[in-house]
Amino acid sequence: MKAPLLLYDGHCALCNGFVGFILRFDKKKKFRFAALHSEVSVYYQQKFKWNSNADTVILISENTVYMYQNAAFKVLQLLGLPWSIFLIFKIIPSFISSAIYKGIARKRYSWFGKYEICPIPKAENRKQFISDPNELD
Repeated sequence: MKAPLLLYDGHCALCNGFVGFILRFDKKKKFRFAALHSEVSVYYQQKFKWNSNADTVILISENTVYMYQNAAFKVLQLLGLPWSIFLIFKIIPSFISSAIYKGIARKRYSWFGKYEICPIPKAENRKQFISDPNELD
């Protein structure tokens, strides 16, 4: 895989906010994005064998799949300084950070909202959004 790929819930306002954050600070435009309910996601789910009901963002980087808080931590690492400073939170035991992440994921629509239609990326970012799984292999 040529670039880190973030699979996200395109209807979720929180998830779209996370994508917007990455787009803003990914100066090298190394990240690519696709919706969790896309052909791209289905392709990689079959390739890497994860549960299709996973309620999380999923990051695929260097043929490794990161889910839940691990995906967020890996994004911060790949963004580099100053964002990688927040990796200090990895000292929190994973059973605690996982419970926090999953709790927020369950409430994300009621707390942050839901789009009826996935927002269309800005023209300058469209090349980072993929619809064909072959675009990354």
